[in-house]
Amino acid sequence: MTRINFIYELEQLNKHFIVLGRLLEQSFDMTVKAADLLDKDVAREVIEKDDQFDEMERRITADCIQLIVKQQPIAKDVRNVVTVMRAGKEIEKMADHCESICRYIIMLCEEKVIETPETLQKMIDLTKKMVLDVIENFITKDMQENKKIIEQDEVIEEYFSTLRSELVERMQKHPEEIAQSVDYLMIARSVNRMAAHAINIAKWIKYMVTGELASH
Repeated sequence: MTRINFIYELEQLNKHFIVLGRLLEQSFDMTVKAADLLDKDVAREVIEKDDQFDEMERRITADCIQLIVKQQPIAKDVRNVVTVMRAGKEIEKMADHCESICRYIIMLCEEKVIETPETLQKMIDLTKKMVLDVIENFITKDMQENKKIIEQDEVIEEYFSTLRSELVERMQKHPEEIAQSVDYLMIARSVNRMAAHAINIAKWIKYMVTGELASH
């Protein structure tokens, strides 16, 4: 494989990753819509689309391996390929969490409606921004923005800790709302994990650009 062909295939690989990222953005948007409206139909649509993420992630991984095997790339290119492969897996996991959230939304639809916890909404809003920002960061490779994404970890963890306390208190005061509170807690756990995966992607992008490999 010539260097020109290699660069072309690497560019195609990057484009495929961005497509995967955009699909995740759409899936998360639909998940948020399903949560806001308690819409079972939208939730089911998210669940039905989950398989496409598994297929695309496997294809990207296979393309990454093939690209490395075909030609021994220089260090910077290796970091690019490794980042796409690992970040693609992170996106696939985030899609799984969207599916999980939607399954709990369907359960909530069968129960007495209670108000969505405000702290959970803050978690969702911040995580959604992180997902959008990290896909954009893969394109721009702006290390200042990259740092901002990684620094959101403490904010998300604080929200999650606060929400757990709020939901435990709600269950103690309103035993009739235990089922709904547990569902919201499980949704929050998935949102928390999605934020963690977004941070992991940001760390892989930092590795791609600087060669510095942070702990995940």
